[in-house]
Formats: sequence, C-alpha cells, structure tokens
Amino acid sequence: MQMMETGEEGVEYFLSLSRRLEKERKITEAIEVTFQALKLYPRSSKILANLGHLYLRIGKYKKAIKFLKKAIALEPGSFLAYNNLGNILSDLHLFRAAQEAYKKAIELKPDFETAYNNLGTLFYSQDDFVNAKKCYEKALGVNPQNHLTRYNLGTVFYRMGEVQKAIKEWEESLRIEPNQGMVEELLKEAKEEEG
Repeated sequence: MQMMETGEEGVEYFLSLSRRLEKERKITEAIEVTFQALKLYPRSSKILANLGHLYLRIGKYKKAIKFLKKAIALEPGSFLAYNNLGNILSDLHLFRAAQEAYKKAIELKPDFETAYNNLGTLFYSQDDFVNAKKCYEKALGVNPQNHLTRYNLGTVFYRMGEVQKAIKEWEESLRIEPNQGMVEELLKEAKEEEG
C-alpha cells in the first residue's frame, strides 16, 4: 500500500481507498482502512465522518453517531457529517432531530443536493407533501438532471392528486435514465388513470 506523507493528501488517499472498498461492498475492509487512517490522522474530521458513514451502512448507529459527533466537534462546518447524522436519526425515527440535522447541512452548504433530497424524503415519509415538494424542487435547482429527484417529485405530485405533473416528472426521469422499470410502471398506470 502506497503511503502519503502529507496531511491532506494522506487523508484523501485513505478516503479514496475506503470509498473504493465501499463500492465493492467490502464495508468491513473499508472500516479497517479508515481506522488505519485515523491512527495516522487522529484529528481529521473527514476520516471521523467517513467512519460514521460506514457504520451507518452496516446499521451500527451508536458507533456511527459517536464518530459523526466527533467529526462535528472537530469541524463544526462538516455538512457531510450533519447529513449522515440526519440519515441515522431518520432511520431511528427521530424525525425532528433528523430534520434539524439536514437543515444544518443545507445551512452549511446551500447547494447540497443530497441533503435537500434526504429532507424531502423525510417530509414525504410523514405525509408532508408540501414541504417534500419544496425540498425536491430545491434539489432540482441544484441538479435538474437527477433522475431520482424527478421520480421523487413525481411521486409527491401523484400523492397530491396532481397526476399530470407526476406524469411530466416521471417522463423526465425516464428521459434522463431510461432503465427504470418501476417508474415505467407508475407512468403507465398514471396515464391509464388519466384516460
């Protein structure tokens, strides 16, 4: 394994290796690599936040929260740590706290598309379609080519009884990413419903 000697380069090297292992679904190995990095860079909020993210992926919420809170303590501007904390709190059905964590991530990085999507999904899960719609629209303001956000917004419109708007969003989602069987089915059903 090639070792980088400088701080930020070393941190990025280990994070890159960890992400690669995560993509290969080797989460345990990714955690091991990240702990090696933590020994070398114990005050790196990025490494701590990555550990929090990895423990979230395997459902170890207490450990995930511990590392995310350490990352936030070292770097209060860590929007990624706040977003991941929101994900954990949402999974634990602590919706008010999750909402605050997502809002903090957005406050720290106003163009953070992922946090808008996560907050929208949180509102959607509570049948708050008006706020879910606002969040998805803000996410699309950052990245209008996100097919998942288009799908989510279409679903919100559908639940709000605005079937034509749902159809438009689902068609756009399929234009961006054609291979979405579930979206194709929803679109077909919505068009039949509209007659």
